[in-house]
Amino acid sequence: MLEFNVYHGRANTVDLVLYDNGAPLPNHTAITRAQIYMGSTVYDSDDVPSIIDLTNTDRIVFDPAEADPAIAVAKYRCKLVVYDLLDYAQGYVWPVEFTINVLPEPGPT
Repeated sequence: MLEFNVYHGRANTVDLVLYDNGAPLPNHTAITRAQIYMGSTVYDSDDVPSIIDLTNTDRIVFDPAEADPAIAVAKYRCKLVVYDLLDYAQGYVWPVEFTINVLPEPGPT
């Protein structure tokens, strides 16, 4: 399972490179929409495009710092659903779960 650490209040992103048969997809441009299920909350690129960036050809970029309200410090099991106009108009649940650890903002040690 993939695991990402992000810090509360910081500009961290989660870069999701999608794989097919063990190789990264060479082009993500067919993806027209993405949803990230993070605990009981769904983040949707159609609702808030700034939170899920689909403009990169080689990855999907999720920016938790763009969430409003802010995402609470916790560990979240996540699922990704992607859409395209041809094969996955109803959405495809990507078969790899991942974890996002939202950590407290680092302070002086």
